[in-house]
Amino acid sequence: MNSYMFGELIDMISSTIGRVYLGTHLFLLKGQIVEEHFQ
Repeated sequence: MNSYMFGELIDMISSTIGRVYLGTHLFLLKGQIVEEHFQ
């Protein structure tokens, strides 16, 4: 496995984790706003 492919793999993994993290964060934030709104 050459270093270029390894770098590409790391980029792919980190961007996927970033998207999942951001999606989860926004989802939780939206849930919090909805809860506060309906209290």
